Amino acid sequence: MRAARLRAAAARNRQKGEAAIPFIAFPLRLEGGFLKRTGEAEAVLRFIEMMARTPGGSWAGCPSFGVRHFFENMRLRPEGLRQAEKAINDTLADLGITHYRLKSIQKEPGPNPDVDVYTLTIVSTEDPSMTWTSRLGD
Repeated sequence: MRAARLRAAAARNRQKGEAAIPFIAFPLRLEGGFLKRTGEAEAVLRFIEMMARTPGGSWAGCPSFGVRHFFENMRLRPEGLRQAEKAINDTLADLGITHYRLKSIQKEPGPNPDVDVYTLTIVSTEDPSMTWTSRLGD
């Protein structure tokens, strides 16, 4: 219920041209005695990064939240990238995060053969020309 009210308030603010509700930055840091804040897209990227590092089923509030198993099995199952993308987008939708979706996960060369690095790209559902990227694993 509270999440629905926050989404409605954010939508009203966007329609009025006002700044959206500030989002808490991850990892949690204090800045001037308050939790550091960040923009919406950056918060969604950090949220997806947390999903990638979390085992599936470990958050009772959203059992589909963790997708670490997809990343752990990528070397054995290359189709895991597409499965991870779908799982992440389904989870974002389940949680009511609808202004962004994961556009792609790309495997990148790591600093050594034992380390996998991925580039995550999200896209705005309101303006598909707006994308943001982040690297996971380095």
